[in-house]
Amino acid sequence: MQYVKIITLILLLISCASNQDKNIERKAYFVTNIKDDGSKVFSYSLISNMSNKEKGRRKEGERRDNGKMRKSKGERQGKSSGKLDNANIITRIEKTFYQGLNEKLNTTHFCRQGYFTIDKFISRKKSQLKGECNESATKLDREKLQGL
Repeated sequence: MQYVKIITLILLLISCASNQDKNIERKAYFVTNIKDDGSKVFSYSLISNMSNKEKGRRKEGERRDNGKMRKSKGERQGKSSGKLDNANIITRIEKTFYQGLNEKLNTTHFCRQGYFTIDKFISRKKSQLKGECNESATKLDREKLQGL
């Protein structure tokens, strides 16, 4: 009987953890360009906006004193607040970002032989990668893929 309770508790915790991302609205942008020399470049951006419900939840346990953020009572006593630290959040954002980028590249077939990164920026609100495909554009690429 205790096993059932433990399994139920574990499943509940997993579902709560996965619900955090459901309160975040994401918009993805994929812009491509085939240059005159045949090189194929792209930019993939992911913009995240928290819902009002998520913004309110993030403020729980914090108070303002003279304009300064103050830790919750549990954090002052050295107890974990249960929130993810910044490094874990960025890791999750980066994972979501690369999943979206890889999905977009696979569905569009823009970079069939992979790509290299020109510039990358990952943050909570906006993440962006500028890249160049390893292969040059073919005539078919120019007809089908220009300006995806």
